[in-house]
Amino acid sequence: PIDLLHSRRANVTEPYFVSIPPSERNAVKYLISNDLSMYGKRFERFEAEYQKVIEYIQQRNPAIQIYINSILPLPKETIKQHPEYQYINDYNKIIQKLCQKKQIGYVDNSKLTKPELKNFESDGTHPKYPYYAAWIKNMADTALLE
Repeated sequence: PIDLLHSRRANVTEPYFVSIPPSERNAVKYLISNDLSMYGKRFERFEAEYQKVIEYIQQRNPAIQIYINSILPLPKETIKQHPEYQYINDYNKIIQKLCQKKQIGYVDNSKLTKPELKNFESDGTHPKYPYYAAWIKNMADTALLE
C-alpha cells in the first residue's frame, strides 16, 4: 500500500491492508490515502506528489488498472474545525485532471453520502458503516463501465 503521508503508513495504512483477507488482498494492489492537512492550499505540491505516486505504480505494474476515489465532501462542522478541508472540491478537480491525463479511472463517490455530521463517525471525517457497502458497489460499477 502507498500512503501519501509516510508517517501514517506503518500505524494505519499497512495494518489496514494486512487486515484484508488474503484471498481478497490479491485484488487490491495499492491503497492510496489522502491527508489534506499537509497540503492546505498548496495544490501544485499535492498534484506533483499524487502524480509521482501514480507514475510509480504504473512503472512497477504497467498493465495494472488504476482507479482513484474522489475525496468525500465533509460536514460543515468538520470544515470549521479543519479549514484545510474546505478545498476538497479543488483537490477532486486535480485528481480528475490527473486521471484524465494518465488515462486511469476516477470513482466519484460524492453522491453516496450527504455531508451531514450524522452520517460520519465522531471524528467527522470517516463515514459511518452503511456508506462502505455503497462505496464498494460504486467502485465495482465504475470499474465495469470502463
